[in-house]
Amino acid sequence: MARIATELNYLLDGDFDPLLIKAMMVHNAEYPSGGKMSMDSKKKFMGFGMPLGTRDILYNSENEITLVLRDSLQKGTFIQILDFPFSDSLIGADGFYHGQITLTVVSSPILKPSEGPEYCQSDIKVAFGTMDGILERDTTKRTIRNEYGAGDAKNIMNDSLYSSKYFDVLKGEEDNSFARERTLLKLGDKFYPVKKYAVNFDDMTDGNRSKYLLGNRKWYMKVETLFRDAIEREAKETGEILEQEFCILLTVRDQSGKAPVYNEITRQLQEKGFIYSNVQLKNEVREQVRVREENDD
Repeated sequence: MARIATELNYLLDGDFDPLLIKAMMVHNAEYPSGGKMSMDSKKKFMGFGMPLGTRDILYNSENEITLVLRDSLQKGTFIQILDFPFSDSLIGADGFYHGQITLTVVSSPILKPSEGPEYCQSDIKVAFGTMDGILERDTTKRTIRNEYGAGDAKNIMNDSLYSSKYFDVLKGEEDNSFARERTLLKLGDKFYPVKKYAVNFDDMTDGNRSKYLLGNRKWYMKVETLFRDAIEREAKETGEILEQEFCILLTVRDQSGKAPVYNEITRQLQEKGFIYSNVQLKNEVREQVRVREENDD
């Protein structure tokens, strides 16, 4: 583990960024092949699995792309990306999206040991999914902070949408490599500094697929901060501005290896005016894309 982290730090061109390195290792970890194990047992005994080598971590094939969102958010702010760039070639002949998504969230939480089990005082909440379209909203209402929102939005990183059988056992290599990284850990109950979701759209139940994966639906991402009452009370007394640093990695992949996912999503980033840059390596440029920001507070 230390060797992989050191190699990543050496290869990445820029200042030492432990949060990014940690996120890359978790994002590209998988469970060993063979045997069967429940998801609870995998989480207890193997965590997120074992990271791949640095070459596998840093390089994408043409049928996939990894987006990196590295930022920080102050209390009361959020990032909302509507009409998120996505690959149309992942829409199959049946009119539904097919593909695999891996989403990893790593944050640097505010810690308060005196709070015991609730010592982790801050969190990042991420929703990534589909929507009918962009709606105009009434910002004169107290709870509406953004004049635009996602219509009929559904976060697809939700275990209730998928058949549980795919997450209950650890299948061997005879299935496919994604079986060793397929993850839907129930860590969405807030205040976990590391979260990972790895899902295959084909694992979604038929009823949910018909509602949320039709090819005419668009994609969105929303990132929010959460803080516990104890740290909020302390911040009011001291005047401190609460802020949460985070790193999100999102990989979109065509499991058939045929769809030009990298080129399509990169083109959409350009067409939709996103500010982005390739992740820089020493003496070379890797085929990962860092999305700097699109912030609609």
